[in-house]
Amino acid sequence: MADVDKIVDLDQLETWLQTQDVRISRAIAARASLRSLPTLMAVSDQIINKTAGAELLLAGLRATLISGVASTCPTPDMKRIEAAARSAALSAARSSAARSAALSSAARSARSAARSAANAAANAAANAAVFSDAKAAKNGDPHQIFTGALWPRPQGAENLLTMWETFAALHDPTGIWTFWRDWYRGMLTGAPMDWDLQLQVALIKDEIWEAGPEDVAKEIERIQAKFELEQEVKRLKEELTALKQATSSPLIGDNGGPPLDALPAKAFKKDILLLWDDLDTLEAEIATPAPSPAILKRIAKSLSEIAMRIAAYCGATLDVAIKAGAKTIGAATGGLVVADYVQPETIQAAAQAITKFLATLP
Repeated sequence: MADVDKIVDLDQLETWLQTQDVRISRAIAARASLRSLPTLMAVSDQIINKTAGAELLLAGLRATLISGVASTCPTPDMKRIEAAARSAALSAARSSAARSAALSSAARSARSAARSAANAAANAAANAAVFSDAKAAKNGDPHQIFTGALWPRPQGAENLLTMWETFAALHDPTGIWTFWRDWYRGMLTGAPMDWDLQLQVALIKDEIWEAGPEDVAKEIERIQAKFELEQEVKRLKEELTALKQATSSPLIGDNGGPPLDALPAKAFKKDILLLWDDLDTLEAEIATPAPSPAILKRIAKSLSEIAMRIAAYCGATLDVAIKAGAKTIGAATGGLVVADYVQPETIQAAAQAITKFLATLP
């Protein structure tokens, strides 16, 4: 068995990979693909053999993202990822000749083809990066591979990094490449996007990928808005669960301030129950294939109103962070410091996330 700490050439790497989980190989392959993507970014605004460079780049981005997700996604999702990978491979194969021309064009634009010394330096940097990835994976966790810089030793990769920086600075008025720039920047620095979000992008339907970058960008915008909404709902439910656990325990004790009268306390408890109902309805609605805009608007309005009322109960506004110990909801909630559990800003953030998601619906 090869010692990962002693890998210095590709033959040793191959021998070592044969002893590892297949996900490690996928992760290392994904990282290698990430390093070559700037060659396609360099021709994203060109036409190569009658094929738009943007389409070539999108095919490369899709294949690389799927490769990364295939190394990190939960086992139950693997069949769907494998199906997506087959579709991506077929799509890429249809434009292989144009893609090869694109790579050659990109190389010429960087003038690296005529610089053997530069090529040797780039190959050395790429090999060093691959060996570094292997060492990062010695604990068997493919996620760990993606937490390191894509180029641990950037000397020799200057041309590729320049291509990336040029692409990142290109005028993009409709936001076609917004997601992909953020995604690549995270991969470059070792701070990948949430893998659940990447999984959802990888599973976009074939017909949308084939429709082109604009349609893919719109679908990704919808996916991101839904994902962010789900995260806000999750965060708010966690706060409500903590509140429930606190109020079901023996009296916590007053914080030294005077308790409010029973009426605000009862109103607060009623709003908490309403909040739970709204969140349950919201979760069910966004899980449907075609969420109802009317229902989403109603819930967004309800959440905003609840946020304002709870802010009033606590003697604060939505623009001012409620400090622990400022107010309590009296004996009816066991002298509970409300801001320790449910903050109006969190509720309002969920309402705003609904509005953002609504804007992405047909």
